[in-house]
Amino acid sequence: MPGEIVEGLTARYETSAGDIETAVTRFLDELQREGLIVPDQADTDEKERPGRTAAGPERPLPRFETPVLHKYSDMQDLLLLDPIHDVDDAGWPMLKSNADTP
Repeated sequence: MPGEIVEGLTARYETSAGDIETAVTRFLDELQREGLIVPDQADTDEKERPGRTAAGPERPLPRFETPVLHKYSDMQDLLLLDPIHDVDDAGWPMLKSNADTP
């Protein structure tokens, strides 16, 4: 799968395949470390992908920009203070039953 990503990006951007491969590998490794993706071991069928033709691209290709993962965890502690996280099997909110009212 990473090879397909590199191949697709190389067809769409004016950057060397080596630079794109390095950027994609780093980005996928970072996503995997964060638990956002899991490698797929299943074989996939080859699908037709858009890209350069034998005659070349019809217009100039844009420059490839290295993908960057932005992780925002500055509010994590504040969000965990919310009482919705303090639940038991009954769930939240726990409504009073009619027997509890006078």
